[in-house]
Amino acid sequence: MGFSSLQAQTSVPNYIDTDQTWTASGSPYTLSANTYLADGAFIRIEPGVTVVASKALQFIIDGRIEAVGKPDSMIHMEGFQVRLQAKAAGYNLASDTGAQFKFCHFHGQANSGTYSIYNECAGVDVEHCRMEDAYYGVYNRFSSNKGIVQVLHSRFPSSSKYGYPIYTSGQGTLNVEYDTFENQYSVYGYGTDIQFNRNWVKGTGSVTVSVYGSLEMECNRFENMASGFQLNCWGYYDTLRVQATGNTFDSCGGSFYPMMSISGSTPDSSKPIIAHLNRNNFLRYPGTGQKIKFTGTNKNPAAGWDFDFSNNYWTSLDTQQIADWIHDYSDDIMVWAKAHADSPVASLIDDCGDHTAQLALKLEDIQVRIYPNPSSSETIGIFMYGGFDSYALINSLGQVVAAGSGSVQSRSELQWPITAGNGIYHLVLTKEGRSISQTLIRQAP
Repeated sequence: MGFSSLQAQTSVPNYIDTDQTWTASGSPYTLSANTYLADGAFIRIEPGVTVVASKALQFIIDGRIEAVGKPDSMIHMEGFQVRLQAKAAGYNLASDTGAQFKFCHFHGQANSGTYSIYNECAGVDVEHCRMEDAYYGVYNRFSSNKGIVQVLHSRFPSSSKYGYPIYTSGQGTLNVEYDTFENQYSVYGYGTDIQFNRNWVKGTGSVTVSVYGSLEMECNRFENMASGFQLNCWGYYDTLRVQATGNTFDSCGGSFYPMMSISGSTPDSSKPIIAHLNRNNFLRYPGTGQKIKFTGTNKNPAAGWDFDFSNNYWTSLDTQQIADWIHDYSDDIMVWAKAHADSPVASLIDDCGDHTAQLALKLEDIQVRIYPNPSSSETIGIFMYGGFDSYALINSLGQVVAAGSGSVQSRSELQWPITAGNGIYHLVLTKEGRSISQTLIRQAP
């Protein structure tokens, strides 16, 4: 991609220690050497800005960076890595501040080991972005159990089959929702609590999820994958909970790989694993072996964990055939867990409607977060994908104490009315003629 047609140009200094705002009128912003943003300094990159490097460089962040474009005025970044170091201001969900990239287009170099975003700080938020041919799109490396990595409504297309669109390590929270992954090597997610929902994975080698605390995996579509879905369960710290529903696995795996493989540690009765994988579709399988395979060893086979695979669609109602598709400790006494595939369903499950991130979302699929709750501040923070049309705040007597028009922003704030005393309230958000309600607790000082 070239920028010769752009009239203005701003040279980025090697060292930045003051707050700056980069605007479209000063674009493109050109890096000619590795650039450092000092601790305490803040850069805001506005819609329509282009940032380009003359060669493979790093933009090293110890301060705060927020790159927020718009759907019709994206921010373009090409030829350099954004490196968020441990001291950088990590993303804070409640205040919507810190390391964030929204409506950004990153141009990568797929087979050169480059990174689009390399993160070591407490958190990063990536929304509505496109990372094209990135060897590492979002690469996260942290050990803090307070960290959060959030990748929402983003696309990761590739023409090379190389690269990891998302690669995370360490403890923390990982939210990967409404994303599309196309034609890459592997998605790799590692964390204490993971949400992997409503993604579309196609032509990508594998998805590997390693989880310590909880995994919520709903309404994803996995298709034409060489190595299928790989789940690693590590119940070292506390009860591990796995909930998977509404997912479709189609043409995943092959001669050497199942469509889903599940591995884990030796069971510990004080740290149980509770796993429910219900109402999923296990469709065409290009291999000749098991569709589901448990791996790992178990010193005490009698204590193996049970995995609930009931009420799934297997393309067959033959219980023996379904049993043959699952390899667990009923087949190999050393394997650490067993699947219970009771009550297979007779027809394709379509609980989730459209699985892809490309079409409009239904209201019931939209995640709503209210913060703080309980609230002692004067404002109510709202996080709701795509905003809402109107709101009403209702007290415990059913009286409307505040009402008004909504916001097109995913994050917005409302003021508590002066008359609102302590107690329970209901915040009703309306979008496209339908409503969703959240309970609030007011604890005013």
